[in-house]
Amino acid sequence: MIQATLNQVGHAVNAITHNHLMFNGVSIDSRNIEAGNLFIAIKGAQFDGHQYINKAIKQGAVAIVADHEIDDCFVPVLVVHDTREALGQIAKYWRASNNWLVVAITGSNGKTSVKEMARCVLSEKYITQATQGNLNNDFGVPLTILATPAKTEALVVEMGANHLGEIAYLTDIAKPDIALVNNITNAHIEGFGSIEGVAQAKAEIYSGLKAKGIVVINSDDHYANYLKNKFNQSFIDFSIKSNATVSAKNIQNNQFDIAYLTQSTSVNLPLHGLHNVANALAAVSIGLAAGLDVMQSVAGLKNYSGVKGRLQLKVGLNQSTLIDDTYNANVASMKAGIDYLVSLEGKKWLLVGSMAELGDASDELHKELATYALKQGVDKLYVVGKEGELMCKAFGNNCEYALQGEHLAEQIAGGLTADVNLLIKGSRSAAMEQYVAQLGGSSC
Repeated sequence: MIQATLNQVGHAVNAITHNHLMFNGVSIDSRNIEAGNLFIAIKGAQFDGHQYINKAIKQGAVAIVADHEIDDCFVPVLVVHDTREALGQIAKYWRASNNWLVVAITGSNGKTSVKEMARCVLSEKYITQATQGNLNNDFGVPLTILATPAKTEALVVEMGANHLGEIAYLTDIAKPDIALVNNITNAHIEGFGSIEGVAQAKAEIYSGLKAKGIVVINSDDHYANYLKNKFNQSFIDFSIKSNATVSAKNIQNNQFDIAYLTQSTSVNLPLHGLHNVANALAAVSIGLAAGLDVMQSVAGLKNYSGVKGRLQLKVGLNQSTLIDDTYNANVASMKAGIDYLVSLEGKKWLLVGSMAELGDASDELHKELATYALKQGVDKLYVVGKEGELMCKAFGNNCEYALQGEHLAEQIAGGLTADVNLLIKGSRSAAMEQYVAQLGGSSC
């Protein structure tokens, strides 16, 4: 974690001080202050960290960053114009103070999976840290950087966004050596207006890339050529459909060959779904860009065990198979989950919750998903949420819906047998993991 003096970070936030007090670590939450921390009082729409300064001091904070003078404060205070900006400025200072190899990852789908795969790959050669959980926004990225120890050699940073300019802000802080836009779909389209707006936002990641950095490109993505016109650095591309710098050959579910130049090596990925083959290629490409050879990169993949709630197979009631893909959802990831579901032997059931942040396109995209499920061969569709009626109209027979899913869960439970495969998926706000628990989900 960051270790610095107030004088050093004072320069970073334009609050000049001659106080050389040393602090260790930064917190924006008075509930998790550790002794020696710098507390930054963030002001948001629903909260104001300035109200918790005394609590932070009692918990062990040795200095405060605030947007005004604090009366009767017994620790030093750095007064800044905007504490949210100060958080980013201090993170930018800490990044510039260390010679880490930084990998920045964004995209509509698979960011977290690729981040974790890349962490495993880079760990074959480097002391590696990565974003914890999904701390990928304008709070999460600075906090990730500030929590990274100086002894770290490689840092993998996940970057998310719900509006233009956010990734440009984050990449300016992280100053990556390697940048990946994993894919571009209509996820979170509400904040961007169109899929073109999503593409524009994701391409912002290149604005902070170092001049001698390397871009990793998904050449299967519809916007690959668009992205190639957004940077001047060299690139490595990957593909599961055609020849590229890194390609997948002989794909048999989660077993495939990775081809790199004249080399080929077999992989048995501990994950399911064709999209995870693509995610694995992205991680291997990151490894190659970071100076690993292909054998080291593939060896790192073997240490990856998956992300909770991402296509995890679990034993359900009556020995049915539950596919827990409840981590999050958008149209593309829903379709990827369906593709995996219909590849399995047995009955194919789908329980979905609402997909969030789709804006005016929400109804149309939910209907599109139902039509896709029907076309691909899903036997039964269950929908939790306000889109249920329109989705069932699109799917036809063998579809049930409810605003709340309790009775749906009971109905599904009564029909589960050993030959049923049930995919459970929805946006984070739908909390679909509750149905995994109700239907007996336990690890295989």
